[in-house]
This record gives sequence, C-alpha cells and structure tokens, in this order.
Amino acid sequence: MTRFVHDEFAKDYLEELLKPYGEVKSSQKVSGEIKEIDVLFTPSA
Repeated sequence: MTRFVHDEFAKDYLEELLKPYGEVKSSQKVSGEIKEIDVLFTPSA
C-alpha cells in the first residue's frame, strides 16, 4: 500500500517502462531484510 499518489504513479510508470525488457514486480519483500522494495526488475536474457 502506497502513502502518496506520486509514489503509486512512479511504481506504475516504472513497471510499464521496464516491462518490455524483463520481469517487473512491485512491492516485493526482500529476504534477509526487514524492508520492502518498491520495484524489483529482472532483465530477460
């Protein structure tokens, strides 16, 4: 859940921008960390 409108816009924008180049997941938890990342991008081969 995002707190600010611009935060939601940035996540959606990055997801659409990076989608043709690889896998994009928003709001993913990082294992080994107590933090959550906004956008996870994995480039395709």
